[in-house]
Amino acid sequence: MFKRPVLLVAALLAIGATGVAAQAGTTTASTAHAVQLYGKGGGIGNQSAGLGKGHGNFAATFGSKGALIENQYSAAPDFTPFSGTITVWAPTGSYSGKITSGTLTGAGQQGPPTAAHEKIQITGGTGAYTGATGSLTITHAYIAGSAGFYNVSVKGTITYG
Repeated sequence: MFKRPVLLVAALLAIGATGVAAQAGTTTASTAHAVQLYGKGGGIGNQSAGLGKGHGNFAATFGSKGALIENQYSAAPDFTPFSGTITVWAPTGSYSGKITSGTLTGAGQQGPPTAAHEKIQITGGTGAYTGATGSLTITHAYIAGSAGFYNVSVKGTITYG
């Protein structure tokens, strides 16, 4: 009369022990994530041309998929090439890095640049993106007739986890 319950308990204990052993040997694998974000943004410049250096901030939003902030540093007279830092916020965390190559097209005294092209090296992250590494390419394309707004594209791959 006790054979079936004893066998059932023994089977459950064996399954449980196997599950614990399997969990103890499990490691978290890194996740590679393709990044493709499209949105709109604009800049706030502080070009300090008299000092021979420029510093500008650029922000963009990607709807419910996130946002970014760039801190751009350059030198007069044309403020290109530029370097700086970037942070991208996503719904489950953020990732940051360095602008390793940034160039402006159409920069000058007659108005905003018509485009920017940047290469980014990702060096860290928070939340779901803890330990992020990778590379991104960002382009800004001026929206004609606007007061300084740009279509923004972010593409690349990051690895984290």
